Amino acid sequence: MPKTTFQNLSPEKRERITAAAIAEFSSVPYGKATLDRIVDAAGVSKGSMYQYFAGKADLYRWLLTEHLPARKMAAIGALAPAPGANVWAVLEQAFLAGVRFAAAEPSLTRLGLRFRRDHEIEPELAAIRRGHRAASDAWLQALLNEGKERGELRGDLDVSMASGFLAHALGEGMLDQLARRVGLDLDGFFERPDATASLADEDILDLVRGVTRLFREGAGAR
Repeated sequence: MPKTTFQNLSPEKRERITAAAIAEFSSVPYGKATLDRIVDAAGVSKGSMYQYFAGKADLYRWLLTEHLPARKMAAIGALAPAPGANVWAVLEQAFLAGVRFAAAEPSLTRLGLRFRRDHEIEPELAAIRRGHRAASDAWLQALLNEGKERGELRGDLDVSMASGFLAHALGEGMLDQLARRVGLDLDGFFERPDATASLADEDILDLVRGVTRLFREGAGAR
């Protein structure tokens, strides 16, 4: 995680280092990324970089566990429905916010998409992936439990199983559908996540509602 020396840098210098790191980690597999290219792009010395982070893995971990989630949650929060909205409205708006984030922050989105690929072949990234999954599961399970308490979902719903299906359906399962909507395959979407900017909000909501409708009919209160 960042050392105090990094936090004490000017905002401009922190952003320069962060942008250089995002560019490097999003353009090549983690195993081929180097601190040398990052420091060259950021215009700092390698010795200085070690005063800010313990090394490449430390810098990468910070980007994936703090910087990216914070930026994405801020975007989701900005489009959050009014308090008390039902489960489906919350899920639909969260998905819409995620797509809009992809269009507004293509470099960060490519970083996240590449991580999905890299974590399967880089053992040291597995712990980060487990942390992401745990956080996603916790958020979804809390949302579904609230829905059960309000009578929006069946009382006998297996929340753990439902959250697992939803996480896949609204995560990896939707990437292919989004890519198709903008005329790309998955590799093309990886390179151009900002292509989703061409989609209207209603087009995106129509896509996600196709998924939530399936769950609503199976899990909704009768």
